[in-house]
Amino acid sequence: MNKIAILIHFDSLGEVYRFPMQFKDPSFFQAMDRFLEFSNQDKFPYSIYFIGKDLRNKMHVEKVKQWSEMGHEIGNHSWSHREDLSLLPKTEVHRQISKTHEIIASITGIEPKGFAGPGWTHSSDIYNTLISLNYSYDVSVFPSWIFFLQYLFWTVNFIGTHKHKRVLLRGKDII
Repeated sequence: MNKIAILIHFDSLGEVYRFPMQFKDPSFFQAMDRFLEFSNQDKFPYSIYFIGKDLRNKMHVEKVKQWSEMGHEIGNHSWSHREDLSLLPKTEVHRQISKTHEIIASITGIEPKGFAGPGWTHSSDIYNTLISLNYSYDVSVFPSWIFFLQYLFWTVNFIGTHKHKRVLLRGKDII
């Protein structure tokens, strides 16, 4: 039997649009319910990577706990989804990853083993933090020319938002 991995980088509406913490994000409800229909129908688990600050919302916590109990892997997508995570000081990189690590472990009772950097960001500080927390893998490395097209898309898509400067600074990381 062939095995596949289906990953969900859970970039919530609350994170993208800076909604208040208690916003009932449909990503956690209606959208994920549709994904779970596929999973239940074909009997496969997802690997779902969460932004830590989204897990301060008790409604979201209940859903994540439920998905973990259903057998889906809950992974780390950093605390605040900083696209420039690779450019931050080592102590901030560690805080962004370890804070989310702790909240996932407290919700699910299982320490996360998988990481997905925001915007597929990667650096030696990120890798060293993941190693120190006993992660098994990082899906952030994207060895394809297609990633360059994604970077161009972000550059245009985020014009006028709080993310635009962060994405532009990633230029040297992308190359």
